[in-house]
Amino acid sequence: MRSFKVRDRETAPLNRELIDNLIASIAKWADFSFVADGRKFSYFENGKSILLRMEAGIGAPHSLEDQAWIEEHEGCILEQTAPADPIDATILNPVMWYDRLESLEEAWIELHQSFAVPLTESEQEWFEVFEKDDVANEA
Repeated sequence: MRSFKVRDRETAPLNRELIDNLIASIAKWADFSFVADGRKFSYFENGKSILLRMEAGIGAPHSLEDQAWIEEHEGCILEQTAPADPIDATILNPVMWYDRLESLEEAWIELHQSFAVPLTESEQEWFEVFEKDDVANEA
């Protein structure tokens, strides 16, 4: 599996742990998610939209710097445990943030490939990706 680029610590928000926990608390509002190997992966696109979801769910980060840091990103991918009761989920790795939408989308698609989990029809349309079998059937 490809390693993911996480922003340098110098440019990380003041309270990275708080932001990771805020993202986890809104996991139910992810744009996309899938479960594989006992882990749940959640895809969030658009930093401004992420902030709105936080505000609607549990409140925005207290620091204006943290809010600005989230807003300047194209999105993130969250990795959690996948227990029977989602409230018991714990974050497995730091949230992976992306400056470029293309990098975020590529990482999400590669995650699916690394776990041999096909993209849903909605994801294929969203990312304008078509599975090889679909392309072969159209020919």
